[in-house]
Amino acid sequence: MDIYDYVNKRGVLKAMSDEAFEIFLPDFCQALYAVGFDRFVKNYNDNLKSMAKDWGSLGKKKIEKNNISSTSTVGLCIIRKCMPHIYEVQNYKGKSVKNAWTVKQLEKAVRTNRKSHSTPYASELIRQLGFTSGTSKVTIYRPLLTKRIVQYYNAKNVLDVCVGWGGRMLGSVCVNGVSYTGMEPCSKTFDGLKHMRETLSLPNVVLHHDIAENVLPTLERKYDLALTSPPYYNLEKYSDEATQSHHYGKYEDWVKKFLKPVVHGVLDKLVEGGKSCWSVKNFKTDKKYNLYDDVVRLHKEKGWTKAAEEFYVGNCVRPGLKKKEKRKIKWFFGVEIEYEVEVPMTGQETTFVFHKV
Repeated sequence: MDIYDYVNKRGVLKAMSDEAFEIFLPDFCQALYAVGFDRFVKNYNDNLKSMAKDWGSLGKKKIEKNNISSTSTVGLCIIRKCMPHIYEVQNYKGKSVKNAWTVKQLEKAVRTNRKSHSTPYASELIRQLGFTSGTSKVTIYRPLLTKRIVQYYNAKNVLDVCVGWGGRMLGSVCVNGVSYTGMEPCSKTFDGLKHMRETLSLPNVVLHHDIAENVLPTLERKYDLALTSPPYYNLEKYSDEATQSHHYGKYEDWVKKFLKPVVHGVLDKLVEGGKSCWSVKNFKTDKKYNLYDDVVRLHKEKGWTKAAEEFYVGNCVRPGLKKKEKRKIKWFFGVEIEYEVEVPMTGQETTFVFHKV
């Protein structure tokens, strides 16, 4: 079976009866598995918009609000082409999208995909594979949101202590006259960032292949904007290299040895009037971790407080996942009846801003 007789073919599953689909499914998933995950992803990435075209779109795109929709994907084609290992990221249980590429999991993913789509798009198959296998969705910071933050504060010199997939790098230097300094310890990711910088001839980008704890003391105090999204402790495991912050051990030690020196180190490098921007939240994996609360506290220790401005990506619907919400309806004689409905789960990735009091 040639999987591409079906993958990305609009409406191909719609004409199938349930019985025909169940007969088709095992052979299709065996064929998917035989192609292999790396080859499937490469073919998907090769067919995305070119890096040059995506870069041009990011430069031209205007944004006048402090939030963007999850459907605003400009710049993400560049990232996916340069960071194919994004699907190797493991959650706290050791699961990744790549290691979920089994016939059994593919059958779950395709079956779930059919419920919401009549077309097995490659992007949807990859996404559903993650959701149905219990892996968390790897977060890519949106270049467009970065562009908004940089322009909102008229920043000229941006510091990013945890570069990651490169969204903040792209969003910073797509604005004329902006310089960007970033740190990335993961070797595969750093190589992807260099490829991105060289292929697009990105101006004014300085990258350090080292941990922020080592690099920050060597930098000048010259930055007017710090913008980052740090590791969420054990939420995502990017690699097992010794440079990865999860090696600090339990959360309390991670805060003491990684988060505190990085937050305080960032604040020491900001000029008067500079802004410290962090995409963080309290989260739960094996237990609840109050990352947002700790970032707020660490800023307060240095005399910084949270500003009123917030920037976020909203309405991030998670396909295949639902939650129950309580609704009320007025019945006869003013009697209210409460009932439950299932609605798609959504999320909001917020970047909080801190300034010196």
